[in-house]
Amino acid sequence: VAIVAVNFGSNISNLGSGTPAAAIRSTVALDARLAKSIVISKLGYYDRWQHLRRNYDKVSEKIPKGAKLLAAVDQPSLLDFSRYTFSTLDIAGGASPSPHIPLQRGEQAVISYLRALGYTGVIASRPGLAGLYNQAAWAANVSSGVEDYRAETVDFQAWFGVLSTMTKDHTLHHFRRGGLVYYGW
Repeated sequence: VAIVAVNFGSNISNLGSGTPAAAIRSTVALDARLAKSIVISKLGYYDRWQHLRRNYDKVSEKIPKGAKLLAAVDQPSLLDFSRYTFSTLDIAGGASPSPHIPLQRGEQAVISYLRALGYTGVIASRPGLAGLYNQAAWAANVSSGVEDYRAETVDFQAWFGVLSTMTKDHTLHHFRRGGLVYYGW
């Protein structure tokens, strides 16, 4: 945020219109809070995921550096790309590397499948919270008038079953923070 203020200057009425040299001189004493308020008020920038970042950061700290994860989270852009690699599950069962993720066969089959592909864990949004991975919302789709939703519900319900079993599996490393959970093997 401070870089934006340096580029545009600290004079709110001239935001974006000052010369680079004048902008640098005028921002020497500008603190980050003022810079943020200028950017928000003048450019309309608002970080709508700010309330989630702390949980994503805390979970990321617990994941071993260099891990390869399957991510089933609502905001994968908040994951720490510098610490580990990940593939997103997105729509459960919708797409996965061959030979297709065996959601219907349970936790051990899913973990075996992921291990065979070099994955070392899963990071997931908890099923009881609002978002793409909300278990109650997908359960309601069983009787949806939209055929795709009804079909996708089968795989989502299987995914929720896999997560539930992983939660009880004491051979897995797991860490929960806010709406996220990490399972490692």
